[in-house]
Amino acid sequence: MIRLKKLKAKACRGILDGPDLDFGRDGLILAGDNGTGKSSYIDALEKVLTGKCGSLDTGDQGLGWSKQGKHVASNLPPQIELIVGNSSKDFSITVGAASPCTAPIKSMLIAACRQSFLLRRRTLLAFINAKPADRYRAVADFLRLERFNDFEAKVKALETNCQQQISANRSTKQIEEIGLRQQLSLASSASVDEATCLESVNTTLADAGLAAIANTGEIPDRIRRVDAQLRAFGQIEEVQKLQVLKTLIAELPSLNELAHIAGSYHRAREMTLTEESKLTGTFYQQVLEEGAKWIRADSLDECPLCENAIDATCVLERVQERLDQHRELFELRTLQDSARTNLVSAIRNALRALMLVKSKWSEAFGADLPSSVLTFIDSLNEVATTHAALAELSLIEKHAGELMATSSAGFLESILANIDLELKKYPRTDAYDRLAKARAALQATNIHWEKIVTANAEISESKMRVCRFKGSGNWRRKREKERCKPC
Repeated sequence: MIRLKKLKAKACRGILDGPDLDFGRDGLILAGDNGTGKSSYIDALEKVLTGKCGSLDTGDQGLGWSKQGKHVASNLPPQIELIVGNSSKDFSITVGAASPCTAPIKSMLIAACRQSFLLRRRTLLAFINAKPADRYRAVADFLRLERFNDFEAKVKALETNCQQQISANRSTKQIEEIGLRQQLSLASSASVDEATCLESVNTTLADAGLAAIANTGEIPDRIRRVDAQLRAFGQIEEVQKLQVLKTLIAELPSLNELAHIAGSYHRAREMTLTEESKLTGTFYQQVLEEGAKWIRADSLDECPLCENAIDATCVLERVQERLDQHRELFELRTLQDSARTNLVSAIRNALRALMLVKSKWSEAFGADLPSSVLTFIDSLNEVATTHAALAELSLIEKHAGELMATSSAGFLESILANIDLELKKYPRTDAYDRLAKARAALQATNIHWEKIVTANAEISESKMRVCRFKGSGNWRRKREKERCKPC
């Protein structure tokens, strides 16, 4: 480990000719009356380590090291030498001369240039005299807390991603629960859990004269047994195709729900645009955040865009102020993106279900779906493609209105009626109907419950991650709380 060992200074600020400072292993306390040169040693140490002098190189009133760096009674330029070393070797660092090229020395000088080793009296006074809400900024440079700001930004991005995953899985779970409610005829007030589903399935099995099942893991075997009994009936294959088709159509995602999700996206987009309209010009959050990271990472003293000289501290403070000012806009944009993701996810789920219906319809009827359904599939494809990215508010409103109009058109009820008419052509028995109903209940539970369990597991995992991320960000909340305490 590199340690400071000795500081030699002559003709520097208030130091005419030493004395030299020996730091020793336990440090050094430098005491003296006002005007005896204590601060000059600090200036000398800063100059030799960083090449700058914070008390002079401020640009105020013509102050600068070139004019005020030397002692007023000396005609010589300031002479500063710092002896550093480890247990095996010493190195000399001198103002105006090349520094030793060893890796430890280079690393030490790079760290020193960040100036986080120096807590000046003016910094403490600025902290004491600042308003409570501004005290954090008064010592931010010394404490080097920008790395925590970067960490917090990453944590928030991960937390936002998890929240979006939770929202998408909740949407998936809701769609699957709707399918189960429709197939098992569950009341809207009934909870969709394993016990409730088993109770409904077992009631259907009992009506068909079949034994109850104890858990959802028994469903695949029970389906095979029911199929074996159904094969005893004539024309089973044709009837099964129609029954499967009828089940698939009954389980299609609710069009009302799609219209509701589209309406939620429209409202979120409208609120975001309203907030953005209050801005002058366009606010690019990512540009500010990435620019701040760039300045911090490379310790820039020039703007990375225009290459003009900048005060990095002031720029970073201003960036944070602007980000804080527009926090509500960030939250609205997150809500908007989540609503859009939910809409696209729900529509794609509906499209997958409709394409399966299309395939099964062709098998059962030897023809394509009615033109009204094909037109609806085309329109859903257009909506999913359009809203893969942010769209104009008027387009969102148009698509939401079309979904609402389609939900009330009743074309699904029309094709279900066609299937019922086709089923009447085949000989029917009560036993066959009960077996077919039992199989439909078993199949629906097998498909939907597995997806619900998966969605619940992913939601729980995402919530645990959010909790961990929030725990990682507790330091920021504690910091904000401390900022508001009176001195």
